Amino acid sequence: MTRRKRNPFELGTASILAIAVFLLAWNIVELGTGTGPKNAPPGTTQHAANQAGATVTPSDRPSVLDQ
Repeated sequence: MTRRKRNPFELGTASILAIAVFLLAWNIVELGTGTGPKNAPPGTTQHAANQAGATVTPSDRPSVLDQ
């Protein structure tokens, strides 16, 4: 018997569908277990650490223009 060769378009479509199903399943598991991301606006971690009294040093060097 001869095997049918796979078309690259079919393989690409199958991989996109597999990724979509995986991400959907991931979201369902996170919703079910309550381990999803918390509702916090971006950039609040450093402010919360400063309010708690922690010394926070940014990992990026300040710009030469800011000095």
